[in-house]
Amino acid sequence: MAEQTRTTLKGYFETNDVPTQSNFEDLIDSIGAMAVDDNITSIDRILKKSVTANITASSTQTQGEQQLTSDINEISIVAAANDVVTLPSAEAGLEIFVINNDSNTLQIFPAVGDNLGAGLNLSTPLISGDVVTFVAYDDTNWITKA
Repeated sequence: MAEQTRTTLKGYFETNDVPTQSNFEDLIDSIGAMAVDDNITSIDRILKKSVTANITASSTQTQGEQQLTSDINEISIVAAANDVVTLPSAEAGLEIFVINNDSNTLQIFPAVGDNLGAGLNLSTPLISGDVVTFVAYDDTNWITKA
């Protein structure tokens, strides 16, 4: 069958309607292309994560420096031990991967007012060659996932 608009699809499944095989085929064909509203991303966004490689950590070594903007972040240059990156603001369900591909230890700060588990605004180290996944479980707090 063919992709249909939301309005058309909703019309197939109204009270007392009996959807046909063709109606279900239209629904299946339409799902992949449909961007879902109300804080749910499109199917493509769920399946494909954004990636930034070759990030240089900030030598300023303070919270708010070198903001990470992708789902997967490869830090290739940590010029001095404890150079920093900063996570985006916590948002329930947000998942951020950080990879340290330098020989120095990296410090990872939360956004101002967020907590990585050690307390508000406190950083956590990531040793050379290690990977960490942060998952926000509300709009302030992150946990690390093994």
